[in-house]
Amino acid sequence: MKIRKLNSIEERLQARRIAGLAFVIPLDMEKEEQRFSLLSPDSEEKNVESWGAFLDDGTLTAGLCNHHYTVSFDGHRVLCGGVGDVSSLPENRRQGAVRGIFSAKLREMREGDFLFSYLYPFSHVYYRQFGYELCQQPLRQWIKCQDLLSLPCTHAIEMQNGAGCFEEITPLSHRFMMRYNLGVLRESNQWNFVSGDPVKDRKLRYLFRDQQGRLAGYVCFIPQEENGVRRAEIRDIAYEDTPALLSILAFFGRLSAQYQEVGGALPPDVDLRLFAGEPYAVRQERTCAGMGRIVHVEKVLSLMRAPQEVGEAVIEVEDPFLPENSGRYRLLFENGAIQSVSRTELPPDLSCRIGDLTRLVLGTDDPLVSLTAPGVTVAGKKELLCRLFPKKNLYMNQPF
Repeated sequence: MKIRKLNSIEERLQARRIAGLAFVIPLDMEKEEQRFSLLSPDSEEKNVESWGAFLDDGTLTAGLCNHHYTVSFDGHRVLCGGVGDVSSLPENRRQGAVRGIFSAKLREMREGDFLFSYLYPFSHVYYRQFGYELCQQPLRQWIKCQDLLSLPCTHAIEMQNGAGCFEEITPLSHRFMMRYNLGVLRESNQWNFVSGDPVKDRKLRYLFRDQQGRLAGYVCFIPQEENGVRRAEIRDIAYEDTPALLSILAFFGRLSAQYQEVGGALPPDVDLRLFAGEPYAVRQERTCAGMGRIVHVEKVLSLMRAPQEVGEAVIEVEDPFLPENSGRYRLLFENGAIQSVSRTELPPDLSCRIGDLTRLVLGTDDPLVSLTAPGVTVAGKKELLCRLFPKKNLYMNQPF
């Protein structure tokens, strides 16, 4: 079996067909061929590479796409691959095709300075074999629009027309996403999920300007209806400060005659119960979403935030799928930053699998929870480890 990147439009169309068969989704292959042939150099596809596995007779039997993103990690801009369209022909499964693609892809990513890989799984159990682990459990929440009528709206509101117009909101989005681990710092061609005409495509975007006319917030949402309830589902949002957030929410209060509820998977530090007269009326549901994995352990540990003290810890990592990451790492830190990361034979203070370490460095949970996971062993310095791996805000809000 041969593993390589897909280069021609014909090969990528074959991969799309395999994805359609695997996920049982209708695809018009003539339209797909037309779409690929019309792609411009600055389209979203320029940030996507396709991989495939070929049988000995040259048949493409499995494929996936790897989207290139810049994301935030503890205040740094780092590279993260977004994996999608993982699929294989049903008649050729269990022959190692997908495993082979992941092995080749992750090694190339490691050599190319990618620090993380992320995906939205059909099965968490399946992707754990490749070192991925549950990273994000977003809180989907909905509030009645009429409960927002009393909030102050101190900003001028402006609707964006047309499908584009993302140049102005991109800097604000980047500043906002730098607050969260795995926040995607989108390039100009990575806005397709909210791009569209407000009338034709029913994708609405509103800007919020302060008294000096500066952009202080924006929100992108779509109308939807379920069981007779009309909702405005927020797909993307960013704001400079609390007054801008209040203005965005107050705007939806003004739409209470059109929408009964507003909400969605909002940033993790927004709790809509605080804005409701009756918190019982706010519906909240915690869901399991994406899985992630560290691609390069040493580089991730070197960029991680550290306690405001002088200290050290030895972390032992087991990564059977990417053994280049396996080993013991000695971390020396001071004044909130990692000073050095080196391989060592010293006894570990913490031993864990690569997926558990991914959760720890991203700060997905309270450390008292993360450090008691089945694959984690704490041999010493538990209080220090709790300070080294605190809970952090994580917000991957990019479909792929």
